[in-house]
Amino acid sequence: MRIPDYRKAKETATQILRKQDFSVVDIDVRKFTYSKDIIFIETWRYCDCIGISDWELRRILDDGCTIHDTKTGIHTVIYNDRCDERNQGRVQYTLAHEVGHIYLDHGADDDRTDEIEANAFASQLLMPEYTILRMYNEYGYVNQGAISAIFGVSKSAAQNRLDSLKRRKGIYYNQDDIDVYELQRERIAMFYESRNDIAYYRLLYTRFADEITKFENRLKVTAASMSF
Repeated sequence: MRIPDYRKAKETATQILRKQDFSVVDIDVRKFTYSKDIIFIETWRYCDCIGISDWELRRILDDGCTIHDTKTGIHTVIYNDRCDERNQGRVQYTLAHEVGHIYLDHGADDDRTDEIEANAFASQLLMPEYTILRMYNEYGYVNQGAISAIFGVSKSAAQNRLDSLKRRKGIYYNQDDIDVYELQRERIAMFYESRNDIAYYRLLYTRFADEITKFENRLKVTAASMSF
């Protein structure tokens, strides 16, 4: 078993984050900008497109998987939609994990090291470590609730990230990490200005109203041009 390349996983995820628009209410991996051709599709929708029953696929698919079409270069991430809106944090982590496999050039038969690297990538993509450190330094505390609300992850994922960072003696960071924090600075400041999650989301909707409308219109145009 080869040694996991944590640094590559972290830096690759950070480079992707530098290209994102965080002036939106919900941080959604499916709406990120990527340099690779990636399509996200639920199990039932995928099965409907290829004309098969989704029962068998749901049974064998735990959370998600990726199919790479070598002719077109398109990566299709199929994810189990049994994780409904109440568990969107879990869905986001699953999707980020699959994107990690794509960007880290893992093969079809993922081994244990590949899984560890994809998890490291997903954690950084959703909860960048330098940003969390800056949150603590600037506001005096960072907890499970803050990470969950700001980054749109489950509370269990937020706690796991905190526990992992607490075990570290230090972190490596560069200008890319600083740039990512600056991109998210306003979102973070709004959270700490708010007394609860409801007030935070009200601020997001108010502050980013124009950006949200433009973003949603762009998504509609993109969706209209897609076909399977």
